[in-house]
Amino acid sequence: MKKNKSFLIFTIAMLIGFPALARECLSMHVIDFPPAGFKNKSGELTGIHTEFIEALEERSGICIEKNDALF
Repeated sequence: MKKNKSFLIFTIAMLIGFPALARECLSMHVIDFPPAGFKNKSGELTGIHTEFIEALEERSGICIEKNDALF
């Protein structure tokens, strides 16, 4: 049982802990399909998908960069 608990803690640290400690941002592509994701008149990414990414970033505390490489 102790080995299983140690393995679980190690796995959680590897998958969640280290990226958060490194303070690196995740990169997510915004869907190019209005109203899900598009660039507005001023060239900013907007839409439902960008709002979803911003909500994930706010609630998780993890930095997420919205990537528009698909546009």
